[in-house]
Order: sequence, then C-alpha cells, then structure tokens
Amino acid sequence: MVEQGFLLDASAIVELVLREEKIFNSIDLHVIELTKYECLNAVWKLVKRGIVTELEGAVLGRRIYEVLNTIDMITIGLESMMEVLKLALETGLTVYDASYLYVAKDRGLILVSEDEELTKKAIKYGVKALNVAEFLAMIKGSLHG
Repeated sequence: MVEQGFLLDASAIVELVLREEKIFNSIDLHVIELTKYECLNAVWKLVKRGIVTELEGAVLGRRIYEVLNTIDMITIGLESMMEVLKLALETGLTVYDASYLYVAKDRGLILVSEDEELTKKAIKYGVKALNVAEFLAMIKGSLHG
C-alpha cells in the first residue's frame, strides 16, 4: 500500500487524462493552484498546434476540470513566495516548476511529472520523483497487491 501522497504537475495530469486513467479517487493526490492554468495552457497549445480540434480541446479541458475537481488543491501562501524564488534561482528551474518542487519537499509528497528536468532536479533535492509510467506502475501494483 502506498502511504505517501503524490503531487501531480500539469504534464502528469494531462498525460493521465489523455490515457483515460481512472485512478483519481483511489489514492492521496494533490496539485497546486497553478496546475489548473498550466493544464489549460497545455490544451491551448494542442489546439494551436493543430494536434486536436477546438471541440476536442474543449472536451479535454472539461475532463481535466472534472479530474482537478476531485484532487486536493494546495495554495502556496504569500509567505512562501521568496522560498520558491530562491529555489528557482538555485536550481535553474522556472518559478512555476520550482513551486512544484517546493511543495513536494515541504509536504513530503512524491512528485509526478513528465518534465525530465524537473524530476531530475527534484531527486537531486531529496524529493522522490516519478514519471507517469513509473507512477502508474507503483500505484497499480499497490492497489492490486
């Protein structure tokens, strides 16, 4: 049984929704408030690049909304802003990515991301990090084991 919670970034949420995974109610999942905007930005990019139609983008956006509505959304307080900035400057990550790293480290969560740079830096900073395939293998093994 997985006892530690997971922090999913936007790349993980979008990938899981595209895969039509149904794991969102079965384990301790978290996102940060920024995730909802990053997910919508990913959908916007898919539409703008012609990968999906506007209608398909709208459907994907709705599915992402439904998923995010079931996951604990963490707000990073104003008092933590400078810590996030410091982490971004130390790691070379964007402030957006550093915010995921900050919350995962601060809350003791496993970070799930398709962003290889973010997962590598998270591991370097003592945060367990997985890509979506590794995450699914871990939780499916736990749920069925």
